Amino acid sequence: MRILVVDIDYSTRWVLARGLKEHTVVECTTLREAKLLLENERFDLVFVSRNLPDGDGFSLVGEYPRQAFIVITSNPAIDRVDRALGMGALGYIKRPIDVGRVRDLLSDIKGELEVKRHSSGLVLSGVSTRLALDSLERRVEDGGPIFVVGERGVGKLTLVSHVLGKRNAKYEILYRKGLQAQHILKAFDRGAEWVVVTFLERMAPSEQERLGAMLEAGDLPLRIAFLLREEPLRLFSEGLLPSSLLHLSSGNVVEIRPLRERKEEIPIFVEHFRELWEKERDTKSPKFDKSAMDAFLAYHWPGNVRELKERVFSVLDSYSKEERITKEHLPAELVTGSYNFTFIESLRRDVKRLLEKEPQLYDTVVGVVERVLLEEALSASGGNKVKAARLVGLHRNTIRNKLKKLFGGGRWT
Repeated sequence: MRILVVDIDYSTRWVLARGLKEHTVVECTTLREAKLLLENERFDLVFVSRNLPDGDGFSLVGEYPRQAFIVITSNPAIDRVDRALGMGALGYIKRPIDVGRVRDLLSDIKGELEVKRHSSGLVLSGVSTRLALDSLERRVEDGGPIFVVGERGVGKLTLVSHVLGKRNAKYEILYRKGLQAQHILKAFDRGAEWVVVTFLERMAPSEQERLGAMLEAGDLPLRIAFLLREEPLRLFSEGLLPSSLLHLSSGNVVEIRPLRERKEEIPIFVEHFRELWEKERDTKSPKFDKSAMDAFLAYHWPGNVRELKERVFSVLDSYSKEERITKEHLPAELVTGSYNFTFIESLRRDVKRLLEKEPQLYDTVVGVVERVLLEEALSASGGNKVKAARLVGLHRNTIRNKLKKLFGGGRWT
């Protein structure tokens, strides 16, 4: 994530920047600097304190309603943190900063962050997306409950938020560890018209049973959207869902297919995210040529639409000055995806680990990959070097030189 920390206190900025070092953290100390950054750059999350040299930092929460904020305070009552939360801040942290608690808060508000991040990332042109939206709208009209099924990153939360937003329905997202049925009831007590529950399958079995019993008895409104990664029947067969909730899912399931099964939407998404990048960066971007689009279409997209958006933004951030984006500008795993390579992610993990302790890693990795490739080519060609050269696309003299270097010039075995 890209995180902005707005605070005059150096120690607070230092702790957050070092404690969240896996993210990109930008720091500033004044209201004027913060506004300049927010108007010219994209941030997933902003930490802001109230007392800044040139004004009230909490005023940013009201000025930038689509931005995700966490407020920093020494005393919630004196700083009127409740007003910031009422304006839309997602939470608060207290000084002295405890990085462990900050991480817990980030985990708890992950769902709200997804809504903020993808609030303008919905594409309505795809047939599959439209069918899912139509099905969601009918079930919301019926009053729930709804069981929305789909892999990670297909857009379950985005689609549900879009449908509820169109109806101007006040809804609350429960995205936390140790979720209990009581938490859902309290969300309705706070005025929510709908409650969106993520990871129902991770609830404790006793809480699942209690939730099912409350819904069947009418002690809890049915206006709940459950976001699941697998079909309710499969979860039930694996012991991850009680029969009471399985019964409620009958006729109320909306499935969102993975991106690899609706590849006709990929060019639409790519163009949409490119235009979204231009809007957020307030600058023109290069377009993706046919070779790049072919690579996008060939890739299997395990992270679905979320991964596609992140890839498009990452490539444009890196090559915004190019005239066009070609296949050569794309990450290795996207390009090799068209050949169904399966080792890229494991290789990436190994390289990250080895970089910490292995000097001159380039020659080691390239040598190992090249050796395996040539061994397999020679095996497939029955040891014929000319045929092996054709298989891998090398000149026969080149492959002889490489074999001499890799295998000591002796006979290949």
